[in-house]
Amino acid sequence: MQEAITAGAFIGQPKTVQCGDVDAAFKQADHVLEGESHMGGQEHFYLETNTVLAIPKPEDDEIELFVSTQNPTETQHQVALTLNVPSNRVVVRVKRIGGGFGGKETRNVAFSSTCAVAARK
Repeated sequence: MQEAITAGAFIGQPKTVQCGDVDAAFKQADHVLEGESHMGGQEHFYLETNTVLAIPKPEDDEIELFVSTQNPTETQHQVALTLNVPSNRVVVRVKRIGGGFGGKETRNVAFSSTCAVAARK
């Protein structure tokens, strides 16, 4: 892992947390401790597939989605925002899915919203 960090071989941009003028705060601090800290936490690179079938309905701008998600409510909410319709016009159906690492918790929204727009067109 250290070799990848040294080489700058990242997937996406590294995340940082910063608030205010850090350099100015260090200059004003009475004590500054320096060192390294390592955590075992990691961001998963999901291998789970995401599936969406979007079917526009003839009444009231409704759309029905068959999705592979662990969070149909979030999918319904985001698709409704994307299509600019009330949430009750978006029906989300989930038959069964596997996995347990959360890759189907929120990742499906990008696919569902895109498919919903294409289906409506």
